[in-house]
Amino acid sequence: LSPVPALLNRQKNLSENPEIFAFVLSSSVLRLLLRFTVGDVFYVDGEFNDEFLWCTPVTGAPSGLVPVALVQDASELDDYAGFPWFFSRLTKQAANDYLLDHGVPGSYLIRPSEVSPGDYSLSVHLGGRMVSRFKISRDGRHYAMGGRMYDSVEAVVQHYRQSQIVEGMALGQPCKKIDEYMRQELRGSGVQIDRNQTHLNSDAFVGFRNRPAISEVISRREEAATKNGHLVKKADNKKTWKEYFFLLKGAEKQLFFFENERQTRPKGMIDLSYSSIYNVHDSLHGRANCFQIIVRAFNEVSTYYLCGNTTEDKNDWMTILQPLCNPSKNSRKSASGRLLEQTRSLVMNIVDAQRLPRNATRPYCIISLDDVSMARSQTVEAAHPVWEEEFKLDDVHPDITSFSVAVMSRNKRIKDTFIGQVQINISALPNRAYVDEWHELRPRTKDKAACGSIRIKAKFQHDIILPEEEYRQMKDLLTEPDFATVQALGDVLKDRRELASAILQICRQEPSGCVRMLRTITTMEIQQHDDVPTLFRGNTLATSAMDMYMKSTALAYLHATVKDMVNEIIALKQSCEINPTRMERNEDMSANLKCLLNVLNKFIDRVFGSITSVPESLRYVLGCLQTGVMAKWPGNDVVQIRVVSGFFFLRLICPAVLNPRLFNLVTDPPSPSASRTLTLVAKCIQNLANLVEFGAKEPYMKTVNHFINDNKDRMKLFVNTLCTMPHCPATTENIKPQQLCRDLANVYHMCVDNMTEIRKSQEKSHSAALRKLIVVTDMVCKAEERHR
Repeated sequence: LSPVPALLNRQKNLSENPEIFAFVLSSSVLRLLLRFTVGDVFYVDGEFNDEFLWCTPVTGAPSGLVPVALVQDASELDDYAGFPWFFSRLTKQAANDYLLDHGVPGSYLIRPSEVSPGDYSLSVHLGGRMVSRFKISRDGRHYAMGGRMYDSVEAVVQHYRQSQIVEGMALGQPCKKIDEYMRQELRGSGVQIDRNQTHLNSDAFVGFRNRPAISEVISRREEAATKNGHLVKKADNKKTWKEYFFLLKGAEKQLFFFENERQTRPKGMIDLSYSSIYNVHDSLHGRANCFQIIVRAFNEVSTYYLCGNTTEDKNDWMTILQPLCNPSKNSRKSASGRLLEQTRSLVMNIVDAQRLPRNATRPYCIISLDDVSMARSQTVEAAHPVWEEEFKLDDVHPDITSFSVAVMSRNKRIKDTFIGQVQINISALPNRAYVDEWHELRPRTKDKAACGSIRIKAKFQHDIILPEEEYRQMKDLLTEPDFATVQALGDVLKDRRELASAILQICRQEPSGCVRMLRTITTMEIQQHDDVPTLFRGNTLATSAMDMYMKSTALAYLHATVKDMVNEIIALKQSCEINPTRMERNEDMSANLKCLLNVLNKFIDRVFGSITSVPESLRYVLGCLQTGVMAKWPGNDVVQIRVVSGFFFLRLICPAVLNPRLFNLVTDPPSPSASRTLTLVAKCIQNLANLVEFGAKEPYMKTVNHFINDNKDRMKLFVNTLCTMPHCPATTENIKPQQLCRDLANVYHMCVDNMTEIRKSQEKSHSAALRKLIVVTDMVCKAEERHR
């Protein structure tokens, strides 16, 4: 679009506007010049002849040239500065008056929220002297309005331009910014307007500017990025977590982080040249999907803890960062000359401790690899603590030579007390064999005596991953339509969660593979089960697989539906405690109960209204569960509800409420009072999901029984509607071949480690599936010997 007509029209009025001056443009530049006005905002894509910038308007209009002299850096402006509907300097009342004075019915404007920084307020002219306001809440990288989630404020506008925002009215055109408002906005932003008149050459082409901003500029830095995305970060010397937008420049080995994706000035940078990257067990911070980058430079050590939204997100970042931080040595050449990946993992069970000193009243353990903290046990209040906790640390770097277990004692008001630690060399552990031993706990000072002992059961696993073709028969066997081998292997193995995790990953590459697998093994368990009360209550392969699948597919749903409610509960100032033995002396029971019931009603309203947000694949699987139960127990209406609510509420919603950090719903741990409220809410939702009232076991909870009775029918309706997904949705995920080989190798090694039990079970049951599995495992074993 040529700007010539508009600019020539301005040329006629030069004497009326002293803020205009001239510059000469060649005809080739003229054809590429953008049409723009005061307050427009661009992304800068590059420079042209040192005098022009090649820019793209943030509104998505075509790119073009903008003179360098007419723009200024806009990195500190609001993310949506430059959009015609965004007004950065209006108060609530001023926005109301502005719309009434300059708008028409349907016109609208958006401004930053005065009371909630980071959120926005949408004001709409409804006709007459009526203006309505709507809150647009920021939720991480998304925005929420009207119970829906959007990727941007612009997406909110686009939605309500096509849908009714109030009955009978959609958004029309944004309220026009009058000249007086633009001058106020420039003055408010600290811009000084240059009123010096410049003499014009009558033969020159004329442009114009209000100094210094006909346009504000945002630089685009992603063009050289290797990867970018959102992660939650915490420094080692900080207690709080915060979400940032990360941008990796692989060639420079630099990882930048920004306040958000529209900022151009980084908040900080991590130099990967002097860094090492490590996995982090969920237990260390009580959060899932964490890893850490440790920078060792100039005799200083800095630790950055980073957290992805999903396991896949974390793995993608670690895969890209690994070769930049500590170049991988996890490969070796086989006998045939092919380069094979190696895996190293450490499995340890912290069993118990004895003879701890008297000051170890609340002991817990910290597990470290070469002095880098990796995992943490639970705190146990006992003189002779028993933990019986197992930790698996994957992808142990070849440079790691030892691991240590330090026993600490938790204190409420002072720093936790160091009791003692044991250090074990990895080379002392045989490959793939557990070593169960007692170890003396040594203090930091060598001349002091031992301060107790700890029992550790540890196993080091060092394996190679074969080429994909060597696992082909194993993959075909595990993904057969009846999944008989998967079910038979699940009946033999003790660690069904590890098997479920690997099988889910393998099935992700098949069209709707996970859905078909879950439908098959859950139906098989229903058919083999006769005791209704214990259906899906044990640690079976079906329950483990369903548990993992729900948490991986429904994480975005939890963030959209549960996150705001959890944060509202955490922010409550009114106690919800209704147990008389736990209440403060002057607490009002009736006020607490009223607050609790209010929270419960808001919570279930939010969940019951979220059916369309539940992933379709999960709805289909839950529907298959209900269909299977109806076929087995056709007259039992209660079990038809409980089989679905038992998974959806008891294994997804309630765990997210009880431990929101594990689902990345909150950044910091809730206070004891907030944790107690979350516990009460989860207990009530659990009983409602089970359609059971509170009884003599917890008599103080009987006061919420009327809430349960009032909402039983709503719960039944929600569950039945949730299951109305008659057709299997088509889902295919592209899993990297190397990751697929890792998962197949994991299943193969499970078979090798449990071959004795597999053979015994096959001989007893004459299972054809297990017989095939034994043969295929033997084939892979021989292939492994060829490649060693």
